[in-house]
Amino acid sequence: MSLRVYALGFLVVTMGLGVIMRWEFVTGWLTGQGADFQNLRHAHSHAGYYGALTMAWWTVVRVDGLAPSSRAVHLYAACAAAATALFAVIGYRVPTIALSTLIALFWLHGGWRHLRAHLPPRWTDTAPWGLALGAVLVPFIGVTAPRDFALARDLAHLFIAILLFTVFIPAAWQGLGLPRRDPTWLHVVLAVGASAFLVFPHVVGPLGVMFPLAFASWCVLALGRGRLSPVMRLIWLSLPISVAVSAPIPALHAYPWRIAGIHLMVLGPVLCSLAQRVLPRPPHPVLAAAYLLLVVLMNASLVFPAVLPGVADTWVTAVLSTLLLGTAVLAVASVTLRFPWSPPPT
Repeated sequence: MSLRVYALGFLVVTMGLGVIMRWEFVTGWLTGQGADFQNLRHAHSHAGYYGALTMAWWTVVRVDGLAPSSRAVHLYAACAAAATALFAVIGYRVPTIALSTLIALFWLHGGWRHLRAHLPPRWTDTAPWGLALGAVLVPFIGVTAPRDFALARDLAHLFIAILLFTVFIPAAWQGLGLPRRDPTWLHVVLAVGASAFLVFPHVVGPLGVMFPLAFASWCVLALGRGRLSPVMRLIWLSLPISVAVSAPIPALHAYPWRIAGIHLMVLGPVLCSLAQRVLPRPPHPVLAAAYLLLVVLMNASLVFPAVLPGVADTWVTAVLSTLLLGTAVLAVASVTLRFPWSPPPT
């Protein structure tokens, strides 16, 4: 029960911080009061990865007996909450780096337990390797942030992409019951290669484009083996399509497209799939459809400023992110609280 509560709580905090960020672009009130916008951005991303997605991942591996004990979950949640709050106030400093290191140790311990379990093949087998790579990147991001923000931001995006492709997307596939028949190392190599090219295309080189294209093909094969509903299959096809289309086009590697792609993947297929493990039952179809529509519109507003000159990345995004948060909260409340119009328990 605590994993579900923590996952939903951190999700609301993450989306709430995102809404605050978008309205800050419009008003500039917080920066006018002396706040550092970059610190708010750090808090937003860390609440999502340290909190919501990690807790949701543990709800999936819990069936294999690989989730931490209740006491460890509470301790981890306290560390993640403290890190989020401190990131919002001081950014990358000794306390937040220390908490991030402690969180990385939780991840490494979970990965080690998974390796020692010797379970039958499953998608979550890729997590230990992705977590180890993510843990290696954490100190580099912390040390680089005060000196070279652009490099630290790119390293953070590499960290986000690796964990997304090797930990949270496989966890979502495992939660959906997709069978895994191919070697773990192949998924890890393709996922890490795709992450590196999408963030550092000039470093990886022109031949590196083969990694995201191969990873996109790999995703299509994996999704084709499972018994997914037509709607869920369509939602998940946004992953390989986005990766394959963006890989050969340098303009799509720019920061706005990168941010939109990450949010589209996390808010779309990953959360929609992990929600099946976190929520007691699916929300009303109208609320689910409204949520998905707002996810698409919000991310479109990030990358199409030419369509709405001067407002596409400020007012429109702020309003859409607010509506998205409200819809998500209403959808969760409709299946966790009792309303006359809530769907009946199954």
